[in-house]
Amino acid sequence: MDPLLTLFSEPTADGELPPDLSRLYDGGLQLAAGSLSANFVTSIDGVAALERRRRSGSALSDRNPADRFVMGLLRALADAVITGAATVRSEGGQLWSAAQLGPPEAGGYSSLGKADPLLVIVTARGEIDPAEPALQEGALVLTSEVAAPGLRRRLPARCDVRSLGTAPLRGKTIKQAVLDHGCRRPLTEGGPHLFGSLVADGAVDELFLTVAPVLAGRHADADRLGLLEGLALPPSSFAQARLRTVKASGSYLFLRYGLHPVAQRA
Repeated sequence: MDPLLTLFSEPTADGELPPDLSRLYDGGLQLAAGSLSANFVTSIDGVAALERRRRSGSALSDRNPADRFVMGLLRALADAVITGAATVRSEGGQLWSAAQLGPPEAGGYSSLGKADPLLVIVTARGEIDPAEPALQEGALVLTSEVAAPGLRRRLPARCDVRSLGTAPLRGKTIKQAVLDHGCRRPLTEGGPHLFGSLVADGAVDELFLTVAPVLAGRHADADRLGLLEGLALPPSSFAQARLRTVKASGSYLFLRYGLHPVAQRA
């Protein structure tokens, strides 16, 4: 793939990358310790998921090489990838590793010298297929006190099931559980309902958003989801974002925002 083109970048310093990755990303990148980052792709009109379609993110991005590169780079920099059980089901067979996104960037990811991120699955009701390939190498499963006993019986022995109390699971509780597990640079890839829970609690510090050059549309009764689901903030409580970088590859835009919950506004 051709390198990304930086259209805007705030002047603050960022971490260095190995030369090949720095050339492709057009600069440095790091995830801050103790912060939760999110990565999504949406259409121009804000559709983030085609609910009943497997691998809906790939359908929106058309498996764009630059989008896959950025997704792989973020996974390679993260200690954990947090995802909802519905996303695990819709992405059946995915392993949530950087290397899974394939050449030529996989070799560059390994130059970072980091292990694959831990998979963290969030499920209040315990709806996880124990045969999922991603579970066979072990995962941290965050669930409710009602669902935890059944999951401990059904899931592979390498999975660590943690109860976070009664449902619904709170965004800050999810984030803190991952940090307490020793994962200091977690990344979430959704889906939109989990992202809504995290944003509602002010738990997300940074958003990487790929805008694919497509208009998807949706009917009022359609299953297509926006970036945030299960959350409707009033105008006085909108989560505020600060634009950090804008990069482009062809007609695809790669936006990076710092997020600020209402309580942190001046």
